[in-house]
Amino acid sequence: MMIRSTASLFLLAAAGPAWAQSQSEDDRNTRARDEDIIREVERGYYFSANVGSTIYANTHGITTSSGSLLSPVIALGINVGSDFIDRERASVAWQIQFNQSLQNGPREDEVTRLQPFVQGDIHTFAGIGTLEASIYPTRRLGLGVKAGGGVMVIPLLMNPDSYNDVLVAAWGQPAKLHESPLGMIVGGPTLEYYTKLSHFSVGVDLDISYVFEFDLGISPSGFLKYTF
Repeated sequence: MMIRSTASLFLLAAAGPAWAQSQSEDDRNTRARDEDIIREVERGYYFSANVGSTIYANTHGITTSSGSLLSPVIALGINVGSDFIDRERASVAWQIQFNQSLQNGPREDEVTRLQPFVQGDIHTFAGIGTLEASIYPTRRLGLGVKAGGGVMVIPLLMNPDSYNDVLVAAWGQPAKLHESPLGMIVGGPTLEYYTKLSHFSVGVDLDISYVFEFDLGISPSGFLKYTF
């Protein structure tokens, strides 16, 4: 009886380390297999850049001899954000955008005859925060919508003395757009395609914005995105 008990204890003691070693090897093999799998669709913190234009709808009704008061030239944007909800078929992300755009305005000889609205050509700067929700019909294609708000600044580009002596004198008051920051709201659809190059995706945004005391704008653009 004593011999049987001693043998059982010996076998149990010998089996413990062997079982632990087997489990450790299985864990190492699993980790190795996971490291061999490259996830081509990355989500998380990201940086992206947009190139496009902004078309203003002229809701203020001021026109020139050539038609619309402002004509689009180019719009650029840089964005940082993160997907804080990441599912196989859906994600939600926050994003901070810094956008700028150039617009051709009325000619010099027309500005003084218009309402006190803009100095002429303008350069806009906007800081915007948004939330974006997307669904994924396929593994690489994302369809989403985003919404948010921010602030736009339209600085005075011409010499301040000339602005006051010529335009303000002709208008009888300064243009409100150049006096202070303007609040804005933004929303619109977005389409994103995750390339086979890991971490990189491309897409298209269609931002629709309303800048208070300024105008309704439509901003189509393409973007390149890198997810860390």
